[in-house]
Amino acid sequence: MISWSSVTRRERRARTARAATWLMVLATAAPWAAYGANGGLMSLKRVPVPEPSNLGSFVKDRNACVQLGKAFFWDMQAASDGAVSCGTCHFAGGVDQRSKNTLHPGANKLFEKGAPNSTLTLSLFPFHLLSNPNDRLSPVVSDSDDIVGSQGVVTKNFGGLVLGEAEETGTPVTNPLFNDARQVTNRNTPMMINGVFLNRIFWDGRGSNLFNGVNPFGALDPTAKILADDGAGLHPESILIDHAALASQAVGVPGNTTVFSWKGRKFSDMGRKLLNLKPLAKQAVHPADSVLGGAADPAGKGLSTTYPSMISAAFFPRYWNSAQTTADGHSLMEANFSLFFGLALQCYESTLVSNDSPFDRFAEGDGKALTDAQK
Repeated sequence: MISWSSVTRRERRARTARAATWLMVLATAAPWAAYGANGGLMSLKRVPVPEPSNLGSFVKDRNACVQLGKAFFWDMQAASDGAVSCGTCHFAGGVDQRSKNTLHPGANKLFEKGAPNSTLTLSLFPFHLLSNPNDRLSPVVSDSDDIVGSQGVVTKNFGGLVLGEAEETGTPVTNPLFNDARQVTNRNTPMMINGVFLNRIFWDGRGSNLFNGVNPFGALDPTAKILADDGAGLHPESILIDHAALASQAVGVPGNTTVFSWKGRKFSDMGRKLLNLKPLAKQAVHPADSVLGGAADPAGKGLSTTYPSMISAAFFPRYWNSAQTTADGHSLMEANFSLFFGLALQCYESTLVSNDSPFDRFAEGDGKALTDAQK
């Protein structure tokens, strides 16, 4: 047996990379992947988009849920500072292409490729430089554990809401890594397009394929419960919604104190804020948008509807309609906001499937869709 400490750093990297590759394959390989007659991959046009089998127990109008999900995805009012949305980090073809303030110092907490709020340049890459790039076992010229991540919010403690305002009150906290700049994640934002085909999300698999309505951990958290009211008052329910890794991933973002939230803010706080704001009030919505165009406010920015109306249209009343409030004073709609946010994002992102690429056209019989070199 070889001890891990006796293995060279280069070999540790190689072994870790191999293990990570297999873990990713095992964790994300979906049972619905389709193959051609000879074992070759088919066009995504031929692959059914997976749908939670019990989605209909919660969502009464799927189109309304997609519309709500797109509004949630792009609404920058959702973050504590009122200036960050899911779409902020997925803006360029589903990924984050920003170069300013996207550097994380890595595990050693030392910036080696720049500084907080600095701008990346091509000359800084690669972070792991080999004397022969074509030989992974060649001598290492330079190495850094810095990470190109995605910027989020500045560091603050949550103070409270000002209803009708997107920015929350908060107390600044000294951040030893990023000072007063926006924090940066220790992983870069992945593409969400075609994410519906993943059985689990994140390299560590914490975005469970079973959505519990509250957090990313699915069945691993037996304490996670939503609320319902069938006419006799509020009561807790444990739920698990299958094929819903997108929903599990989505609800992990609003509570993330690097990306989205000031420390101490609850999901129900974000719900209360958004329920009292005009959807997408800071952003222009194109009237020809395929999902939100019909609801675009012709008088200016945002939508000509409200989040309570959108939730009421998408979900069954037992999850949002109650005269009773929770022990901490939240309405049922506020208390279940994680359920609405997760499933709405699930419904919207499941429509983001790139099934008309040159490869898809080639697989469908268009012999000219790929060049000879690509074939």
